[in-house]
Amino acid sequence: MAYFKVEKLVKYFGGLAAVNGVSFEVRKGEIFGIIGPNGCGKTTTFNMISGVFPPTSGRVIYQGQEIQGMKPHRISHLGVGRTFQVVKPLGRMSVLDNVTAAAFSRVSSMREARVLALEKIDFCGLTPVKDVLAKAGVNVQMISTSEIKISVVVDANYVELAQRVLHDAFIG
Repeated sequence: MAYFKVEKLVKYFGGLAAVNGVSFEVRKGEIFGIIGPNGCGKTTTFNMISGVFPPTSGRVIYQGQEIQGMKPHRISHLGVGRTFQVVKPLGRMSVLDNVTAAAFSRVSSMREARVLALEKIDFCGLTPVKDVLAKAGVNVQMISTSEIKISVVVDANYVELAQRVLHDAFIG
């Protein structure tokens, strides 16, 4: 059984079919990507999966539950998250504080959020820069491209695209 499944997803904007019949399955533990040229519907597909846009038709199934048409915050609390092409870190806060703030979509206490944030930062190899301010231009020389990582974490409870906080702040 698929951990995550998209069936015949369609999105029309007026008379334009931005996405027309996209289907795929992702098994637990699998890393899956969508590639294609500009304008082919990749972002629209992610927007439908995450609840930003309701699909015109089709189904999105996460752990056996249909989630298409749910509000984004409900989908996030189920464990489906996404990153955006332009990341806007909170520049006056450290990398750790930024990731801690994001962790509140999964947990409800500061202690739990901090523990989860530290786990994700460690997984992404960003522990050496966890206390660096996330604003552009700060300590750029100490952060190499190899330390800026995008990870996909799949575990028993959620699929998470984790940790692009530094990418746009330091690479642009």
